[in-house]
Amino acid sequence: MFKVLHVLPLVAFVVFTAGCTLPAAQPFAAMSADMPQIAPQSPTTNATKQPTEQTAQPYKSACIVTAQKSLNLRSAPGTFAPVLVVLSHGDALTVIDDRGAWWHVSTGANVTGYINSIYCKLQQG
Repeated sequence: MFKVLHVLPLVAFVVFTAGCTLPAAQPFAAMSADMPQIAPQSPTTNATKQPTEQTAQPYKSACIVTAQKSLNLRSAPGTFAPVLVVLSHGDALTVIDDRGAWWHVSTGANVTGYINSIYCKLQQG
């Protein structure tokens, strides 16, 4: 019984495709002759064009560590990344970038790394 069920999909495929015909193969040159030709374009530069918008200022805000005991400052976002510094409850940090659950922060000693945002409270002002 197992062998019959194993072969059945192949038999069904052969029976289904027996009545189908495929178009004759054409050489590549014949196919490309029918395709529209697109002229290559040279890159354009406009040295006199001035930017219309100012560059956005980097995101910076202060936060205080709220973890009960300690908080690992990591070299990359995620628990897989090596720990650079162990922070304490109440330490002040500067948030450089908000990457969702992980914030890129800087300590008072200018050590930068990533913390999980649930363990730090943003300061008003």
